Amino acid sequence: MEKIISVEDLSFRYGGNEAVSDVSFSVEQGDYIALVGHNGSGKSTLIKLLLGILKPSTGSVFLFGKDLHDFTHWEKVGYLPQNIGLFNPLFPATVAEVVSLGLISQKKFPKRFTVEDAKCVNQALSQMDITALSNKLIGELSGGQIQRTLLARAIVNQPELLILDEPVSAVDAETRKDFYSYTASLNKEKKTTIILITHDIGHSGGYANKLLFLDKQIIFYGKFGEFCISKEMEEQFGTEIQHIMCHQH
Repeated sequence: MEKIISVEDLSFRYGGNEAVSDVSFSVEQGDYIALVGHNGSGKSTLIKLLLGILKPSTGSVFLFGKDLHDFTHWEKVGYLPQNIGLFNPLFPATVAEVVSLGLISQKKFPKRFTVEDAKCVNQALSQMDITALSNKLIGELSGGQIQRTLLARAIVNQPELLILDEPVSAVDAETRKDFYSYTASLNKEKKTTIILITHDIGHSGGYANKLLFLDKQIIFYGKFGEFCISKEMEEQFGTEIQHIMCHQH
C-alpha cells in the first residue's frame, strides 16, 4: 500500500507550551482514521502541521512521498476545517460558487473556470444531494446545508486525501448520520483516504478502520480490533464507550 502520510518525530510549541510532542505515524492509502483525544490534546494542531498551516518545531511531514516543503499537488488534498458554523452568512455567494472555490483555489494565474470545472461542481453538488440548492445564497441555508456545501467544496477536486476537523459538531443527528454514511462510501468506493477529527467516538468505530488517540503524544494508534482489547484504552475511555465503539465496528 502507498503511504499517503508519513510523520517523523513531529513536535510543535506555542511559546513555551508543547502542543504536539515527538509524534510519529504513517497513513496508508484507503485508511479511514478517527483522530480522537481530549480538548487541548493537540488534534487540530496536528492537522495544521500536516497541511503546512503551521511549521513544526522539530520533525518532518511527508505527503504522497514528498517532504511537505516540496509538496505542490494540493489538489490531491481536501480539507474541511473546524467551526463551519462560524461561516459568514452574509458572504455574497451562491452554493455553486462556494463549491467552485475548491477548484479555483488550486488554479494558477490566470484563474479561468472551464466547462470541465462546471461538470466537477455539478458532480460534487449531486454527491452531497444539494443540486437543488445550487443557486441559493449561502446565507439562506441551514447549518446542515452549509455543512454539505463546504464538504462538497472539499471533495470537488476528487481528492485522494480528505481531512475533516470536527465536521459534524454543529449539525443534527440525521445530518450526522448521512455525513458518516457518505464518507464511508467515499472511502470504500473511491478508496479516498480520510482523517476525521471527532468527539463523536461512540459512532466513529462504525466507519473508521483505525483509531489514533492523541494526548500531545500518541497514546494509541492501530486497528479497532486492537483497540477493543487494549487495557490502556479501556482506562482512557471507560468500559462502556469502548464496548459501544467495538460493538458498532
